[in-house]
Amino acid sequence: MITTIKVSKYGYNMDIQTECQTFGELEGKLKTIRESGFEPQKQSSFVKKPVELTGDKCPTCGKDVVWVIKKDGTKAKRCIDNKWDSVANRPTGCPYYLKI
Repeated sequence: MITTIKVSKYGYNMDIQTECQTFGELEGKLKTIRESGFEPQKQSSFVKKPVELTGDKCPTCGKDVVWVIKKDGTKAKRCIDNKWDSVANRPTGCPYYLKI
């Protein structure tokens, strides 16, 4: 099994790939990495950001309006019922969307 370990030293981040047959072998390699001054980093998983309400109501359906951040980093308002259907590759639900 090949494992990637994220480590940092003096503010620099690095990925180390190592091949281990057992969990004990992996623990030994982690110990060696720590002894050489590198600190393994925790693998972060995706955490969904909480919804930020605007305090407005949707003029189309009357549900709450939320702030969203677009791919280019700008903010927009959309109805909380507006979702993206990744299978059909189009938005579903309420069509209200206001670019700011």
